[in-house]
Amino acid sequence: MPENPFLNLVDLPAWSQLFPDLIKSEISIALERSEERLQTIRNLSTADSTFENSVKALVQATVYLDHSWG
Repeated sequence: MPENPFLNLVDLPAWSQLFPDLIKSEISIALERSEERLQTIRNLSTADSTFENSVKALVQATVYLDHSWG
């Protein structure tokens, strides 16, 4: 998501591109992505759950939200 400076996980924060008017839309995107990933975990059956698709996925589920908040 490099087009979203708050959600760019590749580089260090591009401080010159972080404007207050972007916060609401970009945090909303991060929340939506996190919820989609969390729902994928919730939808797993016990039989289909593995460490990779549940525990590691849970850690990664909020990566954009975590990054955007610093």
